[in-house]
Order: sequence, then structure tokens, then C-alpha cells
Amino acid sequence: YLGITNTGSNFTFTNLGVTTTAGNWTGTFQNKNASDFAPSSTVSSQWTTTSTGIYYNSGRVGIGTASPDHALTVSGNGHFTQGIMVDNLVATSSYFLGNVGIGTTSPSEKLHIAGSGDTRIELQSTSANNLRDAIRFFNSSSELGEISYYLDSSNNGRFEIRPNNGAL
Repeated sequence: YLGITNTGSNFTFTNLGVTTTAGNWTGTFQNKNASDFAPSSTVSSQWTTTSTGIYYNSGRVGIGTASPDHALTVSGNGHFTQGIMVDNLVATSSYFLGNVGIGTTSPSEKLHIAGSGDTRIELQSTSANNLRDAIRFFNSSSELGEISYYLDSSNNGRFEIRPNNGAL
């Protein structure tokens, strides 16, 4: 017979027989508590749990990759429904859907730049052979014109507004 006795928070099993056909062991447990069958070691995790989330401070995390090369490496596309904040962005290419804000958390246009005092946009060529810095305007199929600054043959700075047909 199998005897199970509740002794408060534990159960005591008496005359419990276990037989296995897959191995060579046959035995009987007598007067064992449920805690006697608990694992003898705990499973550890690299993550630390707090009341507000989890974190990992000891290496790199990879999503879609087994060999992350930065603190967080994501291989593949990501989808962020509440936006993403990046400090000190270094990127070879970026693609944004919706509005992008610099100095604002609620951009109202495709590119919205906000600042206190003077707000400037700086175009700087890192090449010694720079011929022209420009803002170019396009529709869905062709260039409409540009606003540019360049150095003429006498090394004088020139500001130019040029429609697509080249006439001023």
C-alpha cells in the first residue's frame, strides 16, 4: 500500500515502491518527505532580477547571433512600437519610418530640429577636395533643385540657389 501523510507543509510517503524497466534499479522509499525529492542544486542565471526588470552586466548579449561583438548585437530587423533613444549614434546607414526629432521628443515633421537660442544645421565635408556642400530637393522621380555653398576658382565662398534646369 502507499501511505501519504500531510505533516503541515510537507507530505510523508510510506511504502512507496519504484520500479524501472529502463535501468537496473528497483527500490522502496519509506518515510520520505517531498523535500527529499527536490533537486540538490539550484539553477543559476547570468541575468539579475529586480522588482522592475532584469539586467546583465557581465558581457555581451546577442539577438539572432551567437557571437555578439558589442554590448548588444542584433542580427536582423527590429520592431519598436514605442520608439528608440540612441545617444552618440554611429551608423553607416539608417532608415527611419515616420518623423525624426533632434532636440525634441515629439517631432511634427519628417525632420524636426529644435534647440534653445540659435538652431543650426551644419554640412561639413571631410574631404580636402570638396567642391560643394548642398541641400538637394527631389520629387518622386527627379531632382527639383538645390541650395549650395562652394568655393569658386579664386577660392571665394559662393552661395547658390539652383533649380533643376540650371537657370537662376
